[in-house]
Amino acid sequence: MTVTVGTDEHASSVGLHVRCNRDEQRTRAVAEPPRVVVAGGHAVLMPRDPDGGGTWILANRFGLVACILNRTLPAAAAPPPPARPTSRGLVPLALAGAATLDEAIELALASDLDPARLRPFRLLLAAPGGETAELLHEGDGLGLLRRGPAHREPWLATSSGLGDHLVEGPRGRRFAELVTATVEREGDVHASLDRFHREAWPDAPQLGPWMDRPDAWTSSHTQVVVTDAAVTMQHEDRRTGRTHRAALERATAVFAGARGTREAAG
Repeated sequence: MTVTVGTDEHASSVGLHVRCNRDEQRTRAVAEPPRVVVAGGHAVLMPRDPDGGGTWILANRFGLVACILNRTLPAAAAPPPPARPTSRGLVPLALAGAATLDEAIELALASDLDPARLRPFRLLLAAPGGETAELLHEGDGLGLLRRGPAHREPWLATSSGLGDHLVEGPRGRRFAELVTATVEREGDVHASLDRFHREAWPDAPQLGPWMDRPDAWTSSHTQVVVTDAAVTMQHEDRRTGRTHRAALERATAVFAGARGTREAAG
């Protein structure tokens, strides 16, 4: 999985770009394309994984985006797998009503999903304006790893079933070379992120952002764009060759709390 977050401070109509390459087993079922669904009484955009019933990326009406990345540790550090695992794709659904980054963090930490039944994962959160947070579960419960202010430069998180440590270095260096430098020079975050996510490495196909292995591959590319007026999700499925698009009218938080949110149309 490869997730990038970028903001465009030069265009007021575009506040947040989140892109996600989903790496999965070739035998996994084709995901259902994104559409507007109701989770916990709140409208959200999400593709659906028919195997697990959840999702790896979700966006709500406030422009809050949540992504799940599997966490693959070295064998010596990995916890024993749960006997009856719960799908990690259910984690983002608990954040459907979060109007702010802080509220999303609070809801994630208060989730009633049993951590003992969840395999390790990272939960990435991004809010309009570029604020981000990362939460980590490595078998002993979910904790806040970091919460950052708005990023002036694009930001990357990545993982691999071969071991996260094997891809973080090479993908991170290429990201800095291709994306960060381009944005600093030209200010075009959208084009540079798109190019990075679609880059295959013929000499190391198992390590590139557009990944290929005999047993697994980058199965889809999903992008979320948050503007002042709308939240849009576009999903490209590699197996079917089809592109799907769905959108929500943007809402603005008037008051947000962990157990209730008032909102007004943006």
